[in-house]
Amino acid sequence: SIFGSIWVITEILLDKRKRSMCYHRLIFAISFFNLLADIWFYVGERAQIPTYERRDWKHGNVTTCRFSGFSVYLGTLAIPWYNAALTMYYYIAVCRGWEEDKLRRNFERYVHLTIGPISLIVAIVPLFLDLYGVFYTYCFVVQYHAEK
Repeated sequence: SIFGSIWVITEILLDKRKRSMCYHRLIFAISFFNLLADIWFYVGERAQIPTYERRDWKHGNVTTCRFSGFSVYLGTLAIPWYNAALTMYYYIAVCRGWEEDKLRRNFERYVHLTIGPISLIVAIVPLFLDLYGVFYTYCFVVQYHAEK
Protein backbone atom coordinates (compact mmCIF):
# COMPACT_ATOMS: atom_id res chain seq x y z
CA SER A 1 0.00 0.00 0.00
CA ILE A 2 2.90 2.35 0.75
CA PHE A 3 4.56 1.65 -2.59
CA GLY A 4 1.24 1.85 -4.43
CA SER A 5 0.52 5.26 -2.90
CA ILE A 6 4.01 6.50 -3.76
CA TRP A 7 3.55 5.29 -7.35
CA VAL A 8 0.15 6.99 -7.73
CA ILE A 9 1.41 10.25 -6.20
CA THR A 10 4.49 10.23 -8.47
CA GLU A 11 2.43 9.48 -11.59
CA ILE A 12 0.10 12.39 -10.89
CA LEU A 13 2.82 14.87 -9.91
CA LEU A 14 4.92 14.15 -13.01
CA ASP A 15 2.06 14.53 -15.50
CA LYS A 16 0.71 18.06 -16.03
CA ARG A 17 -2.46 16.76 -17.69
CA LYS A 18 -3.25 14.53 -14.70
CA ARG A 19 -2.59 17.35 -12.24
CA SER A 20 -5.15 19.47 -14.07
CA MET A 21 -8.00 16.93 -13.76
CA CYS A 22 -10.41 16.75 -10.83
CA TYR A 23 -10.41 12.93 -10.84
CA HIS A 24 -6.64 12.71 -10.49
CA ARG A 25 -6.53 15.33 -7.74
CA LEU A 26 -9.09 13.29 -5.74
CA ILE A 27 -6.99 10.15 -6.28
CA PHE A 28 -3.92 12.15 -5.22
CA ALA A 29 -5.63 13.19 -1.96
CA ILE A 30 -6.64 9.59 -1.21
CA SER A 31 -3.11 8.37 -1.92
CA PHE A 32 -1.54 11.15 0.17
CA PHE A 33 -3.60 10.39 3.27
CA ASN A 34 -3.20 6.66 2.68
CA LEU A 35 0.58 7.06 2.54
CA LEU A 36 0.59 9.13 5.72
CA ALA A 37 -1.42 6.54 7.65
CA ASP A 38 0.36 3.50 6.17
CA ILE A 39 3.82 4.75 7.07
CA TRP A 40 2.77 5.01 10.71
CA PHE A 41 0.89 1.69 10.61
CA TYR A 42 4.17 0.19 9.39
CA VAL A 43 6.18 1.93 12.11
CA GLY A 44 3.61 0.57 14.55
CA GLU A 45 5.12 -0.62 17.81
CA ARG A 46 8.45 1.09 17.17
CA ALA A 47 6.76 4.45 17.91
CA GLN A 48 5.28 3.18 21.18
CA ILE A 49 6.64 3.85 24.63
CA PRO A 50 8.62 0.90 26.04
CA THR A 51 6.86 -0.84 28.93
CA TYR A 52 8.21 -3.24 31.50
CA GLU A 53 6.24 -6.15 30.04
CA ARG A 54 7.42 -5.82 26.42
CA ARG A 55 10.40 -3.85 25.23
CA ASP A 56 11.32 -5.79 22.11
CA TRP A 57 10.17 -3.46 19.31
CA LYS A 58 9.15 -0.40 21.29
CA HIS A 59 11.69 2.40 20.95
CA GLY A 60 9.45 5.47 20.99
CA ASN A 61 8.39 8.07 23.50
CA VAL A 62 5.26 10.08 24.21
CA THR A 63 5.92 12.42 21.28
CA THR A 64 6.45 9.66 18.70
CA CYS A 65 3.33 7.86 19.92
CA ARG A 66 1.25 11.04 19.71
CA PHE A 67 2.53 11.89 16.24
CA SER A 68 1.95 8.32 15.10
CA GLY A 69 -1.57 8.33 16.52
CA PHE A 70 -2.30 11.71 14.95
CA SER A 71 -1.08 10.57 11.51
CA VAL A 72 -2.99 7.29 11.60
CA TYR A 73 -6.16 9.02 12.82
CA LEU A 74 -5.89 11.79 10.21
CA GLY A 75 -5.50 9.22 7.45
CA THR A 76 -8.32 6.99 8.67
CA LEU A 77 -10.60 10.03 8.88
CA ALA A 78 -9.82 11.53 5.48
CA ILE A 79 -9.58 8.38 3.34
CA PRO A 80 -13.23 7.26 3.63
CA TRP A 81 -14.49 10.80 3.03
CA TYR A 82 -12.34 11.18 -0.07
CA ASN A 83 -13.56 7.78 -1.29
CA ALA A 84 -17.12 9.04 -0.84
CA ALA A 85 -16.19 12.18 -2.76
CA LEU A 86 -14.76 10.03 -5.55
CA THR A 87 -18.05 8.13 -5.69
CA MET A 88 -19.92 11.43 -5.89
CA TYR A 89 -17.52 12.52 -8.64
CA TYR A 90 -18.37 9.42 -10.69
CA TYR A 91 -22.08 10.07 -10.28
CA ILE A 92 -21.83 13.75 -11.18
CA ALA A 93 -19.42 13.26 -14.08
CA VAL A 94 -20.95 10.14 -15.61
CA CYS A 95 -24.67 10.30 -14.78
CA ARG A 96 -25.09 14.07 -14.81
CA GLY A 97 -22.51 14.78 -17.52
CA TRP A 98 -20.70 17.63 -15.78
CA GLU A 99 -17.64 18.95 -17.58
CA GLU A 100 -14.24 19.43 -15.93
CA ASP A 101 -14.68 23.20 -15.38
CA LYS A 102 -18.07 22.75 -13.73
CA LEU A 103 -16.70 19.93 -11.55
CA ARG A 104 -13.78 22.11 -10.46
CA ARG A 105 -15.96 25.14 -9.61
CA ASN A 106 -19.02 23.47 -8.10
CA PHE A 107 -17.71 20.24 -6.62
CA GLU A 108 -13.97 19.78 -6.10
CA ARG A 109 -13.39 23.10 -4.38
CA TYR A 110 -15.90 22.24 -1.65
CA VAL A 111 -14.62 18.70 -1.29
CA HIS A 112 -11.09 19.86 -0.47
CA LEU A 113 -12.29 22.80 1.64
CA THR A 114 -14.34 20.49 3.87
CA ILE A 115 -12.65 17.09 4.04
CA GLY A 116 -9.08 18.29 4.63
CA PRO A 117 -9.75 20.89 7.34
CA ILE A 118 -12.43 18.87 9.15
CA SER A 119 -10.21 15.77 9.24
CA LEU A 120 -7.31 17.89 10.48
CA ILE A 121 -9.36 19.54 13.23
CA VAL A 122 -10.82 16.22 14.39
CA ALA A 123 -7.31 14.70 14.49
CA ILE A 124 -5.88 17.70 16.40
CA VAL A 125 -8.52 17.65 19.17
CA PRO A 126 -7.16 14.43 20.79
CA LEU A 127 -3.71 16.08 20.96
CA PHE A 128 -5.08 18.78 23.25
CA LEU A 129 -7.11 16.26 25.27
CA ASP A 130 -4.11 13.92 25.61
CA LEU A 131 -6.03 11.00 24.11
CA TYR A 132 -3.35 9.46 21.88
CA GLY A 133 -1.75 6.37 23.34
CA VAL A 134 -0.88 2.72 22.81
CA PHE A 135 -3.61 0.81 20.99
CA TYR A 136 -2.57 -2.80 20.36
CA THR A 137 0.27 -2.70 17.83
CA TYR A 138 0.18 1.03 17.05
CA CYS A 139 -0.74 4.35 18.65
CA PHE A 140 -4.26 5.71 18.27
CA VAL A 141 -7.03 7.47 20.19
CA VAL A 142 -7.48 5.69 23.53
CA GLN A 143 -9.22 6.35 26.82
CA TYR A 144 -6.63 4.62 29.00
CA HIS A 145 -2.88 5.12 28.72
CA ALA A 146 -0.72 2.11 29.58
CA GLU A 147 2.29 4.38 30.11
CA LYS A 148 0.63 6.37 32.93
